[in-house]
Amino acid sequence: MKTKIIVTAVLALMTAMQYSHAQTKRTGSVRQMTWNEGNSQINVDFEGQRYEIKSTSGKINELMIDGKLIPESDYGKYDVALKKIMKQVEEDRKQAEIDRAAAEKDRIQADKDRIQADKDRAAAERDRVQADRDRESAEKDRKSAEKDRLQADKDRIDIEKNRVQGDRDREAAQKDRLQAERDREAAEEDRLQADKDRMNAEKDRMNAEKDRQQADKDRLQAEKDRAAAEIDRKNAEEDRKLIDKLLNELMSTNLITDRKELTSMILDATQFSINGVKQSDALHEQFKKKYLGTGRNKISFRSTETFRGISIE
Repeated sequence: MKTKIIVTAVLALMTAMQYSHAQTKRTGSVRQMTWNEGNSQINVDFEGQRYEIKSTSGKINELMIDGKLIPESDYGKYDVALKKIMKQVEEDRKQAEIDRAAAEKDRIQADKDRIQADKDRAAAERDRVQADRDRESAEKDRKSAEKDRLQADKDRIDIEKNRVQGDRDREAAQKDRLQAERDREAAEEDRLQADKDRMNAEKDRMNAEKDRQQADKDRLQAEKDRAAAEIDRKNAEEDRKLIDKLLNELMSTNLITDRKELTSMILDATQFSINGVKQSDALHEQFKKKYLGTGRNKISFRSTETFRGISIE
């Protein structure tokens, strides 16, 4: 049950990340967080404005636009934008449900494949046991044929003692010898067939082992994918907090008066510019020490009327 919950969470996260990427190209970035049943918060950049929406069971109970709290009586003014935003969020939620169902279907199929591999391995073991039995039976036939040959030699000695009777005995012995030959040939065929059966059983066992190893590899890969998705989620959250902290410091140091004023920014090892204006070396050094390093070599920001994007490299 725990594995199922983790897989579902990973799929939901991946869907949300795909949605966020697509939304960035259209209107900006969208983030939806549900902290308990029925309650949700949506932050979205739509048509050049920042919407922060809190709702309960689909009903909006708080609306902020560009940091300004909107009275409930004025919600109707933003009805078109709100409907578009809520429609997109609902479509993404439905897509996440579809992806989660597909993941569950794949897990069920993997369980079926594992069960079938166990059955194949058991069948291969039964074939091996039967091949051993056939080999023992062929050995018994060979020994019996050898006894028949010895008896035929004794019969030939008795024929020499009594020629007349020996003629009759010789004919009988000849018949016995021919039968013994047929028995030997049959025993040899049985032995060859037993060897073939043994080889086929060994092949079946090897195939079953390969199926089991592949199932183990698939399970390990699924665990690696789940761990990688969790790392990506944590990195995305850390990057979001870092950008919020950076923008707040830009305002607190009076480099910008508010976030809407910021149209572009580049911070890397060689430069620090805001809205196309290069900043002092002291500010560059101060922000570089605080926000670069540990896998972050460059932070860039660009905002227009229809696009708002942040890149961390």
